[in-house]
Amino acid sequence: MSDDCDILGPLGFAIQILLGVFSFFILIYKRIVEKPKRQWKVWGLDTSKQGCSQIFAHFLNVALAIHLSGESDECVWYLATLLLDTTIGVLFSYVILKLVELTLEHFQMAVKQQSFRIIVQETIF
Repeated sequence: MSDDCDILGPLGFAIQILLGVFSFFILIYKRIVEKPKRQWKVWGLDTSKQGCSQIFAHFLNVALAIHLSGESDECVWYLATLLLDTTIGVLFSYVILKLVELTLEHFQMAVKQQSFRIIVQETIF
């Protein structure tokens, strides 16, 4: 029996499913205790957007871990790609967001975040 971690093995799948369910219930709990409460529709749209992004990132990290691992431990490579995603990836996203904000301000197209959320909610619902 190998001591290497297998991401796509039975234990790997079980852990991934358990973490996914745990994450979902944390989002439900956060929705219940948040103030001010968003409508369930708005919460659902926000959560589904984040969920789709996280699922895509997860599958990309799994694929990279399998591809990069070769004969080494897949879980170590998954952890490495996850850490890169949550550090450098977040920094990269922040820089892009700031560049977009600066571009919008330059062309006088900036919209305040609060008023944008209200406009979107009133338009959609």
